[in-house]
Amino acid sequence: YILSDKRAEPQGILKSCFNGVKDTLAFNSLNFIMRTSVGFFGAWVIGYFGMPGGIMAPYSSTAAGTTAYLMAAEGKGGSAIMKNVARFQGTGGGTIIGQLLFT
Repeated sequence: YILSDKRAEPQGILKSCFNGVKDTLAFNSLNFIMRTSVGFFGAWVIGYFGMPGGIMAPYSSTAAGTTAYLMAAEGKGGSAIMKNVARFQGTGGGTIIGQLLFT
């Protein structure tokens, strides 16, 4: 495509925004939207209510911030999902172990 003489038809900003929203809400990305929503809201609930025993204080943004950071670049890649799961386990485990050791 880059080396060909065929160029894409230009379109306005409103049409581009509409196409972006339409592609985001397409049926093939519904699974991704549901998985990330469960992850974000689950981390929010843990941060809002905290964890018993002084592991995580209520109203903490640590869990939600870490989840948002790690899941934002997940996309729909096949082997990249396993890499992000490993990153999430390492970061989450390190955060929890650190809070357990220093409480």
